[in-house]
Amino acid sequence: TNPQFRNSFKHDEAWISRLQEIPVVDFTEAEMINIFKEGFAPIFFKRRNVTFSDAVVRLLVKKSKLLAPDKGMLRASFTVADDLSNYLRYKAENEELIEVTPKNVFEFMKRSLGIPIDTSDPVQMNEYSRKLQEDISKEVFGQDRMIKEMVELWMSVLRNQTDRGVRVGAFLGRSGTGKTETAVQLANKVFGSSERAFIIKATDYKGADPQ
Repeated sequence: TNPQFRNSFKHDEAWISRLQEIPVVDFTEAEMINIFKEGFAPIFFKRRNVTFSDAVVRLLVKKSKLLAPDKGMLRASFTVADDLSNYLRYKAENEELIEVTPKNVFEFMKRSLGIPIDTSDPVQMNEYSRKLQEDISKEVFGQDRMIKEMVELWMSVLRNQTDRGVRVGAFLGRSGTGKTETAVQLANKVFGSSERAFIIKATDYKGADPQ
């Protein structure tokens, strides 16, 4: 039983120490910006003759998890800055100094994510959301509320309003309600391919009928 388990270990200091929480304090946004400016920026200047303005550093810290959702904000900003500076240097026709602009950042994000809009422009974002709902509704009927909520979730990801960047959307419900087709159409409209939707049919894993 649980009490017996606890009693058997409560006097074992080595075991108890393994169960203690280790507090991890995240850097504040201001601290991450300062770390980037003092630690990361000199690396990119030395390696690729690339500089970042304060506005670009703030943008990278805030938006980079969209492109590197599996990393923390600080590591994500370094990874994206590294990829971005490498991309800009590759495009440059000479070795002159490159001053990265916010426009460079958004264009790189558009190119990497395959999103045909500037996510910093609210007019483009609103039109993109409206058009996306309209296009999916032409293929999936009777699911207007689900389509609206699904698109709104995707838009919140683009605005970087989720905790860890890009998310996985799981569609659960009864058979025949349009889950699969809606997911397929979202992947097709957003990423240009229905293959970006990973489908698991629960019925394929259903056990034998106990009766």
